[in-house]
Amino acid sequence: LSYKYNNKLQVLEILREGKAISVKVKFPCGHERILGYKYLKTGKVVCSVCYNKNKLSKEEFEERFNSKYKGKFELLSEYKGSSRKVLVKCKNCNAEFIIRGHNALYLEIHCPYCYKLAKKYKDYKRVKEFKEGVIY
Repeated sequence: LSYKYNNKLQVLEILREGKAISVKVKFPCGHERILGYKYLKTGKVVCSVCYNKNKLSKEEFEERFNSKYKGKFELLSEYKGSSRKVLVKCKNCNAEFIIRGHNALYLEIHCPYCYKLAKKYKDYKRVKEFKEGVIY
């Protein structure tokens, strides 16, 4: 038994212990692992050996953060891992907020305080235009 799953994993064999089904898979990197069938169905399967090797150092995180946001935000706390939270300061309004390290690098973050002000201004502008007779 050997077939590709999700074009990434090669299923080597299906193991069964009582009602639980486990699957022995081979990752593209060459590592093999036994996974629960429910975990395999989620599609969020990564090689735990390679995943732990690719962790960012504090210096690498700061370098990537600064190159991505180019002075819009300042990192105030120390990076301790992608799932840990970091303290960030907005240079526009000097507000401080907390965000996960992973989200800061892989999502586009915005200052929640600047966002609220922009939304309030937009709402104010809509009300003003409505009162002046501009129809939406």
